[in-house]
Amino acid sequence: MFSARLKEASTLKKVIDTIKDLVNEANFLCTSDGLQMQAMDRSHVALICLTLLSDGFVEYNCPSDFTLGLNVSLLSKILKCAENSDSLRLEADADGDCLNVTFESPNGQRTSTFEMRRTDIDTDHIEIPDTEYQCSVKMPCGQFKKVVGDLGLLGETCSLSVKKGEVVFKLTSEVGGNAQFALKEDRTAKREVDQMTVDVDTEDRCVNMSFAVGYLGQFAKTSGISEQVGLFMSNEMPLYITYDMGDIGSVGYYLAPKIMDD
Repeated sequence: MFSARLKEASTLKKVIDTIKDLVNEANFLCTSDGLQMQAMDRSHVALICLTLLSDGFVEYNCPSDFTLGLNVSLLSKILKCAENSDSLRLEADADGDCLNVTFESPNGQRTSTFEMRRTDIDTDHIEIPDTEYQCSVKMPCGQFKKVVGDLGLLGETCSLSVKKGEVVFKLTSEVGGNAQFALKEDRTAKREVDQMTVDVDTEDRCVNMSFAVGYLGQFAKTSGISEQVGLFMSNEMPLYITYDMGDIGSVGYYLAPKIMDD
């Protein structure tokens, strides 16, 4: 039997809440190394990848690999029933019909158990090749969320331009206005997670592509699970955005660029 326990339910609660608006159903691959989920959004524009490492669980047991097909929206609703300080236990038989979700209060006086029916989901696993990106940006999550939120107030499409030491978000509003947010590299903060770094593979490199602001806004909701966000880009390739949770795992998004008319 597969069994896993998190010290605090809030960990999975935050993660699932960030992806529920993008994904209806998803397969969770259970292995001895942890849980992995990979799913396309409803419009097949973005690929969402979730990894929860076995080391991030207080207890973890998975004798053999198997797949859990789950309704992500229902799972999110169940997780909302947990107090943030509750522990969370997941249990399932590899050939069973249900996933059992149990919350327990820190003092053990309250226990809540939910039985969630598994779903057969016919999806192919997408092999993501190792990529040498032309540029990378790492910044505090709050900074990224603020910029993307402001862009979302003004329009639907923005260009993202990265060159040595600087990243620029540019937007042309449908009502005739323009906006530009230029962020310069800053490695002076005492804490590494408060720094902003911009790296390019060559001195004269400039990567410039356009993306849907709405998707960036959805991804930015993940800010609550990490202190820094990483953006990785190469011309004419999907943008890769990742939130690293350390020993717990990571959440990553691949977003196809928009093809702009000349």
